[in-house]
Amino acid sequence: MNKAQAREQASGEPLDGHLPQPELGLPLVITASAPNTALASWLEAHRKEVMAARRQHGALCFRGFAVDEAQAFEDAARVIAPDLQCEYLGQSPRRKLSNYVFTSTELPPHYPIPQHAEMSFYYDRAPHSLFFWCATASRFGGATPLTDLRRVVQALDPEVREAFEQRGVRHIRAYEGPRAKRSWDVFQFKRWHEVYGTEDKAEVERIAAEAGDEVVWGPNDRLTLYSTHPAFRHHPETGELAWFNHSQVMHLTATPHELFRQARLLKSPRLLAAATALKAIATAKHRLLPAEKQSYHVTFADGGEIPARMIRHVCDVIWDHTVVMPWQRGDVLAIDNASVAHGRMPFRGERLVAVAWA
Repeated sequence: MNKAQAREQASGEPLDGHLPQPELGLPLVITASAPNTALASWLEAHRKEVMAARRQHGALCFRGFAVDEAQAFEDAARVIAPDLQCEYLGQSPRRKLSNYVFTSTELPPHYPIPQHAEMSFYYDRAPHSLFFWCATASRFGGATPLTDLRRVVQALDPEVREAFEQRGVRHIRAYEGPRAKRSWDVFQFKRWHEVYGTEDKAEVERIAAEAGDEVVWGPNDRLTLYSTHPAFRHHPETGELAWFNHSQVMHLTATPHELFRQARLLKSPRLLAAATALKAIATAKHRLLPAEKQSYHVTFADGGEIPARMIRHVCDVIWDHTVVMPWQRGDVLAIDNASVAHGRMPFRGERLVAVAWA
C-alpha cells in the first residue's frame, strides 16, 4: 500500500472525554488515491495485502472510494468474502437492499446497540466476516464503534476471567409465536417466524439444530432457544484468544448500563430517562421471572446467574478498548468478526448504514 493508502488516525469529536485511542490501531483507514476508484476493482488488485492487514488490525475502513449503491458494496464485500450469506438468525430487525445487503438494523434511532461479535451465540458457526457501508451519515451520533476483543480478554480482572473461562455461558433467546398478541416486552424485537422465514415448526427445529441451538416449545407456540459454549474463542487463523459471547448484550443488567453510559457520553437527557426506565423494567424482570422465562438473557453454562458486577466490569473493559469514529458517506468497514466487536451509537436525523456478512 502506498503512502496515500497508509494508516490514518481514527478521529472525530470527543464524547465527554472518551477519545479514540491511537495505540489500538483500530480501524486501519485506507484512503483512495484517486477519485472515482471502484472499491471492488481496487480490492481485487490488493487482496493479499488487505487480508493480511485485516488479520492484524481486525478492522479496515475504506474511505473515498466510489461506493454509491448497495450492489457496489456487495461486489466489494464479495472480493474479501466470496461466501456471502443472506440467512440471518440474529435478533435485530433488518430490511433487504440487495441479494446479500441489508440495513444494519431497523431498531429506533435512540436505541444503543452494545458492542458484540456478530451472532457470537453461534460460536464456531458465527460469521467470519462482517461488512458495513455508510450510504447516509447522521449529523449527530450514529457511529459504529469498534472494539478489539483480543485486548478485552487480556484486560479482564483475573477473578472475572477465571469465572467465565471455567463456567462458560448459556444464551437464552425467546420468541413469541406468529399469531400471539403483540408483546409488551421491550426486549422482544421479533417473532420466530420472522427469524426463520417460516411458520413450519419442523423446519424451525431443523435450522436451529444445524445452528447448534437447543429448542424448547412453550404455550402459545412460544419458542425458547438455548446455546451453550465457552466465553472465549481462539481465532481460527492466528490462535489468539478473544472474548466471544453476548453476555454484555443479552444479560438483563447490561442494556441499562450501556444506555446510562451512552447517555453520559452524548449528554442526552432523553437517553438518561430511557435508561432509568429500562433499568427499572430489567430489575423487575430479573427478580420476578426465572432465566428460562426471559425474552433474552445470559447465564453461566451451568445455569448459575452471572453477577451484575461482573457484567458491569466486562462492559467497562470493553469501552476502555473501544474506538468511536464518525462515519463519512461512502465509507466501507471490513471487520474480522473473530477479533473485533461492533455496536451502534444513538443518533438523530437521517442515517443509512448497510451490512453484509459471510
